[in-house]
Amino acid sequence: MAIDLEHRQLIVRPRRLRRNANIRGLVRETRVTLDDLIMPVFITVGKNKKHEISSMPGIYQWSLDKVGHHIADLMNAGITRVILFGIPGEKDATGSDSYNENGIIQQAIRFLRKNFPDLYIITDVCMCEYTDHGHCGIIHEN
Repeated sequence: MAIDLEHRQLIVRPRRLRRNANIRGLVRETRVTLDDLIMPVFITVGKNKKHEISSMPGIYQWSLDKVGHHIADLMNAGITRVILFGIPGEKDATGSDSYNENGIIQQAIRFLRKNFPDLYIITDVCMCEYTDHGHCGIIHEN
């Protein structure tokens, strides 16, 4: 006879492991720490820019001359990992700014590596932010 584990209900809920914070901390399976966090950082062309992204309260687009202060604040708070998203000045069919040696993300990586050697940098490799058609890859012949 098979037991239907998916639909079974507990008759008694074992609360002894939830009585106080010390016990809950001892037996919990999932812990989120600063080591688990990756902060998204949006880099835009231009100077003296810090624009809030309306759909992401508290998240901003930063120009290179401003992003250093933000990264320093993150590092001081214990967040040592970022993922960079580029906001290019111009978009084209091939997303050429994504592989341009002087593209905004390439400049940001050089700046951040020089000024924050302990920062772990992840980059977004999706092409949609660099292409004028918004697709995630390069399109050949429609």
